[in-house]
Formats: sequence, C-alpha cells, structure tokens
Amino acid sequence: MKFSEFTKITDHAVVLSPNGLCVAYANQFRLIIQDIRTLAVVNVCRCADTISDIHWSPDSSLVLCIMRKRNSIQVWSASPSNWSCKIDEGSTGLIDACWAMDSRHILTTCDYFLRITVWSLSNTSVSYMKYPKACPKNLAFSPGGRYLCLLERRDLQDCMSIFDCQLEWRLVVNVQLPTKDSCGLEWSPDGRYIAVYDSCLYDTVAIFTADGRHLHTFSMSKGENYHLGVKSIAWSPSGQLLAIGGFDQKCRILNHANWSCLVVLQHPLSKPIAPQLGLSPTGEVLESTLNSDSNRSYRVAIYQEEASEQLAGNPPSATPAGAVGRNYSIVSKPIQIPCLKPDPKKPNPKIGVGLCLFSPTGRYLVTRVDNAPGTLWVWRAGLRFSLISILTHTSGPVLSAAWDPQSTARLALCIGTDVVFMWTPQGCVAVEVSLSIFYPPHYYY
Repeated sequence: MKFSEFTKITDHAVVLSPNGLCVAYANQFRLIIQDIRTLAVVNVCRCADTISDIHWSPDSSLVLCIMRKRNSIQVWSASPSNWSCKIDEGSTGLIDACWAMDSRHILTTCDYFLRITVWSLSNTSVSYMKYPKACPKNLAFSPGGRYLCLLERRDLQDCMSIFDCQLEWRLVVNVQLPTKDSCGLEWSPDGRYIAVYDSCLYDTVAIFTADGRHLHTFSMSKGENYHLGVKSIAWSPSGQLLAIGGFDQKCRILNHANWSCLVVLQHPLSKPIAPQLGLSPTGEVLESTLNSDSNRSYRVAIYQEEASEQLAGNPPSATPAGAVGRNYSIVSKPIQIPCLKPDPKKPNPKIGVGLCLFSPTGRYLVTRVDNAPGTLWVWRAGLRFSLISILTHTSGPVLSAAWDPQSTARLALCIGTDVVFMWTPQGCVAVEVSLSIFYPPHYYY
C-alpha cells in the first residue's frame, strides 16, 4: 500500500470529492484542492477567515467552505476559475450549511434553529423554511434529490414536511408524527420509505412512505420494561431491512413486508465467549452444547489486536530492529470483551449500539457497542442473521469504520494509531501507515 506525503490540515477538514478524483482540505484560511491520481495541486483559494468545515457539491464541481466565526460561507470552483460566491448570514448566526442534490442550491441553518434558508446559485433567489426541529439530523434528501424531508416543531407537536426541490421548494405535504421527541430521519436507499426516530428518552421509530403516508410505528419497549431508546439506525442497500441500534446493547432488524422485528442481535459483554463453542446466531452466549434449533452453537472467528515485529505492507528488511507494530491474531481460548463503565454524572452516556452499517451488497452488517468501543461485531445478513466475526482492539477505541463500495465485503477501520485495519470474510490484516506522526481519525472510500 502506498501513501502520499504528510500535509497539515485544520481540524480534520479534509474531504474526498464524490467522484473520487480530488481531495479538498483546509489549512487555516486556505482551501487546497489536489488531484488524487497525480497529487498535483488543482486549485488554491483564500477564504476571509479560518475554515471550519468543507462540503463538496454532489457533482464535484464546487466546494463550500464554512466560516462559523464570521457566520458566513464561501463557495469556490474546484477547477482553476475566477468564479466564487459568498453568503453572509449576519446577525442571525450560522450553525451549519449543506448542498442540495442539484449542486446549485445551498441550505443554511441559523442560530437557535429559527429557520433554514435556501440560497440559489443560479438566479440568486432565496427561500425560507420555518419551524425546523432543533436536532442535528432534522433534514434529508430523497436518493434522487427530488424531495427534501424536514422535521419540524409546530404547536408543541412533532411534524414532518416534504418539499419539492424542483418546483421552487414548494411544500408537498405536512404530517403530524407519532413520536414524542423526534431527533432524526433517514430515507431508504430506494426512496420508498422514510424512518423517523425518537431521542434517547423514547424508543419509537415511525415508518412513512415517500408521499407522507404513515405505515407503521415500532416501539422497542413493547412488552418489556421501559428503557432508553434509539441510539442509531441504518437501512440496507435494498431498503428491505432496517437496523435499529438501542441503548440496551441490542440491534433490532425490521423487514419491509410488515415492519415486524425479524431478529434481535445481542452483544454479550458480561460473559466470556468461547470460540470452540461459539454463540447462538443472534450473538447470545451459550451455556451448553444442546443440539436444538434455539441453542445450536455457531462458530465465530474472533480476531484480537496484538503487538508484532512485522506488519503487512513492510518487507522484513524494511522493518527496523526492535520496532513494534500491531497485527491480528485468532483467539482460541475463551475471551471476555472489555467494556467501560459509563459515568452516571455525565450526559449522553457512552452505552448502546452507536454504529450500524450494512455492506454495499447488504450481505454483511457491522455494529459497535459504545461502552465496548474497541470491538466490532460483523454479522451475516439474509434470511438468517448470524454473527461471524468479532474484532477486538487494545490500542484504542474504533473511531471510524467504512465499507469499500467497490468490493462485496471489505471493511476498513481506524483506532487513532498509525495502523490501518481491514476485514474480509477470508480474514483480517493490519497495514502500517508509513508516517508515524499521522494518526487517522476517519476513513473515506
């Protein structure tokens, strides 16, 4: 594996273009755009202040730079050009900004979520959306970019509005939600469904069609003791499965036929896991080897990070004497997953399934429990879900994980060290990054 030279950036502001041909990164007030293949600098732009964040337009032709200190944004052409644009929110403040799917409109959110402003780069027109819900994931575009779904708070009630982006952002439908305190929504990849989920204090997930019809409301505490609610959700690429990660360390899988729960995936942290015995298909630790459908053992490959003298990507001659790297080893003895005890005095406790991510083909699902941040759980999806691999790390928590979009099943993850970890159904590998001072916090494909 080859790596480019080390480059200084500001606050991890580095983003790959959607077409994968360029990378944009910020160095204080400068925006630098480089070609991925040749590493040549394509364009250098000077902003009015320090760049807080960067967003590529969906067509990879424009770059948006957010300057929160000045409550303004600047837009630059990715190719060498004199064209530029500046948008100033002034005294209303600026929380965030994002692109519309047509790459010719920009949405900005002002302070206190008072409104969302739609700026047109084509005809300089301006539109406003009132009553946005004060939550990070309060809007989402349909996969084709035709419609925008927005969470709102009207008359002390949660509402959802759908706008037509091609008809001057006209309101199509507004519906009242069955949630008590919605905090996010997700379109299905096929554009047929919208999932709206409650905050951590409640456990409701509401499913709607693309035209706003209510299909189903799922509650995790139905028939159980009350507990904290939804931590994360993820659609499968086909839109036929919905994974719901809860604060109870369980991941529930819903199907699109009747929106019932197909299976509850468990993440055992209180008992040792014996690789010889394995686990039940849903991840439950077995006490015996009873040969029944409910207790049939399932072989699980457990990989544990350990110190090594040689890493993949470096020949033996290139490894300095006494150098210690990291690698994976297959566990053969019972192992208990290390977990952290959350501090009850701090808000937003690090517990529950905080990561659910399907592979590009939908064949695999990876999950992470936030109170066991150094461990990833890989499941085989389908008619019968089964846990096939557990990846444990001792150097630090798993900060980011990403599936390779050009591979059927290749997972890359980082733990904040100079080692790139990769998983495939055939095994795992650790690759050392040549620059020891570079510790990647995120990976992008």
